[in-house]
Amino acid sequence: MSTLITAEDLYKSYGRVEALKGLSLTLKEGSIMGLIGPNGAGKTTTIKIILGLLKPDKGKVSVLGENPWDNPKIREEIGIIYEKAYFPPHHKVLDYLRRTCRIFGVKEQRALEVLELVGLDAYDREIRGLSAGMLQKFAISHALIHHPRLIIADEPASNLDPEARTNLLDLILKLHKEEKTTFLISSHILPELSRVCDSV
Repeated sequence: MSTLITAEDLYKSYGRVEALKGLSLTLKEGSIMGLIGPNGAGKTTTIKIILGLLKPDKGKVSVLGENPWDNPKIREEIGIIYEKAYFPPHHKVLDYLRRTCRIFGVKEQRALEVLELVGLDAYDREIRGLSAGMLQKFAISHALIHHPRLIIADEPASNLDPEARTNLLDLILKLHKEEKTTFLISSHILPELSRVCDSV
């Protein structure tokens, strides 16, 4: 089982505010890892460092065997689900995913595949008309388009009601089993992550 992410002794401060203090983690391919902590604990900072969007003050990080800051192309092998993802509101669900397929050079049939996989059949609905739970399914389908080796999800359940949160966790387990997807998930709610994660 190969290692997808290694972080060693990461430090990051914003002025006098210390966001990370000696964080280390190892994420193996085929696993689900949770980043747990209250709001402001440095979870999003950690994700930004892993994606090469932010440099640590100290420490090392390797993603897919590369330094993400030196080789930003590794992001092409990562699917990202943001806490508050923005999608053009007037685009229709299937049309937007087909457009994403073209951007990644993937066959447009993949758009239908991922929508079926996540259980979202609102093909012709505008994105602005999706409920919070449906929008999260759409965000996951968007992240899956290019067959990523890894999906990073930043507080994916924070805006969902309890039923939608349960459905999301069930979907993550399904994707892990059927697509062999590796996940790194941040959350401030321990019970929801402990249910699906191999390690937290």
